[in-house]
Amino acid sequence: MAFATTDLEFLVGITGSYAGAGIQYVVPACLVYFSRKQTKKAIGIGIQNHHSSWFKHTGWVIFVQLWAAVCIVAVTWNHIAKALD
Repeated sequence: MAFATTDLEFLVGITGSYAGAGIQYVVPACLVYFSRKQTKKAIGIGIQNHHSSWFKHTGWVIFVQLWAAVCIVAVTWNHIAKALD
């Protein structure tokens, strides 16, 4: 990407927006999902955690991933709209 453009603002915008979405949304949601699977396998299903989060349902992880997809589509749309102007 850096070899294809000389516009530094464009390059920083592209790398920052997509890497930022991955760092903010995708990576933490994946870490939560896989750590929950690993914890359930390690300590078992019958153990009740009295300090568990209100957001413990897997639907929240899916929601965050969908939100990341919406954000990436919006950022892509914004980059395309700026390029066409």
